[in-house]
Amino acid sequence: MANITPPPRLRGIWQLNAPFAVVPDTIYMAEAVRTIDEMLGLNVNILERVYTPVGLTKVEYESDVLNNAMIITLTAPGQKTVYVPSTYIASMPDDTAIAYDYVVLSIPLGAVPSSLVNSLQQTMDEVKSTVSDLIGIEPTVSINVAPSVGTVTAEQHRVNEQNRLNAIKRRTTEHAQLIASEAENERLRTIIADYEQRLTANKA
Repeated sequence: MANITPPPRLRGIWQLNAPFAVVPDTIYMAEAVRTIDEMLGLNVNILERVYTPVGLTKVEYESDVLNNAMIITLTAPGQKTVYVPSTYIASMPDDTAIAYDYVVLSIPLGAVPSSLVNSLQQTMDEVKSTVSDLIGIEPTVSINVAPSVGTVTAEQHRVNEQNRLNAIKRRTTEHAQLIASEAENERLRTIIADYEQRLTANKA
């Protein structure tokens, strides 16, 4: 059986021999690489910590002691820590493993009138279009509302709404503006073509 000892902090996709296993397609890091003597010095019961949980016995443990096996601690966010002897590592990660994270952009709007929620579709469409145009990913845009126990007076609401409306700098989408521009260009092309036709007729 091979005895593969990785360098500490190595990250990537690992392949382990049964009965040891990691979650497939998940990046683990070699959090620690320790000798058996080192772990015994830390008062760790290696047989119970590493071998017994996967169904191995003292026989396999003693075999690894003779083979100078190292005990590798593999960790991954949100996953159970894996303790594996170096003799059960089938292959170490290579440089082709790329780390991926789940990214969420959030845009808190603060406390707003409940009725505003029903008029956010244009804003959601604009956010979706902008993200797609800038980074090439078409996101799912959703609304999350946290109910508030607070209220404001009718007069304060009127002032708040007037300030909000006054702050709006663009009231149509870029897509709508593009359609309007194309329609205007088509109108102008028709006028130009009409003038050109008249000039040609007059010369004749």
